[in-house]
Amino acid sequence: MSYKRLLNENRSRKRKVRERAGRGLLVAGVSFLVILSVFYLKNELPEKSAAKEEVKGKRLFCAAQADEQMVQMPASSANLKKAVDYYKKRYQKKKATTVVSVKNASKKQIRRMFYQTKISDDIFQRMYKKSYKKNCTVPRSDLRYIRVLYYGFDKKTHIGEMVVNRRIAKDICSIFYKLYCKKYPVEKMVLVDEYNAVDEDSMADNNTSSFNYRPVSGTTHLSKHSYGMAVDINPLYNPYIHTINGKKVCEPVMGRKYLDRSKSFAYKIDKKDLCYKLFIKHGFTWGGSWKSVKDYQHFEKGI
Repeated sequence: MSYKRLLNENRSRKRKVRERAGRGLLVAGVSFLVILSVFYLKNELPEKSAAKEEVKGKRLFCAAQADEQMVQMPASSANLKKAVDYYKKRYQKKKATTVVSVKNASKKQIRRMFYQTKISDDIFQRMYKKSYKKNCTVPRSDLRYIRVLYYGFDKKTHIGEMVVNRRIAKDICSIFYKLYCKKYPVEKMVLVDEYNAVDEDSMADNNTSSFNYRPVSGTTHLSKHSYGMAVDINPLYNPYIHTINGKKVCEPVMGRKYLDRSKSFAYKIDKKDLCYKLFIKHGFTWGGSWKSVKDYQHFEKGI
């Protein structure tokens, strides 16, 4: 074998050794990187994850605190009043006898629809020279305009109105609220001025009313209605019976067929009736208990 050939073989062996050494170093380097990555994942990432969870937890805690503060924070009285008075404001311009829907209203919202106000110029204009005569001695400031709901003969909810004395305004609102809650039937409830303050016409239409500056029928002395201290309920079915010049008179005339109180019929007021019980509870007297005359529709309070 020539010297040149041996030299070439030696060079080839050295090259192969270097290549094997390079591959070994490469494998060792890759292995080292893999081990390093595993170590990083086991140690560094959990710490970051824990840190993230801690930050997330803090955020949730802060959000929970904010929600708790919002729950504990009372709603402003203005917003609360707006919610409670929703139906009252919605229907306050509707005419009396209008059918309204309150099926989704809360008890508080319904109760707020039974209220009193001072006699506005608009209301007084309706009354003047009718129920409020030119010679009326009762100060306008002593009267209150009442708005309520009532359960009609048609089994629907209606808006009702009435003018009463300020001394009984609260009682009337309370009584009619309780009557409404029990679905006590009232056929109609508008100011007597709608009948030009003619009492007979109002009673014949079975209208429930109060203030009307007038004398007691057949006399010269003022009725309690003149002061707004009396209320007539469903008057057609609960007539007023009195005597004039020895003759029995029934008011309204159409109520004559309801004079026999021993009979049972709808809308009759007697001592078992809810209306009677509520008015008596609030300190009123009932005309059906009088001796000389009988006024079954009538409840009044002393001035």
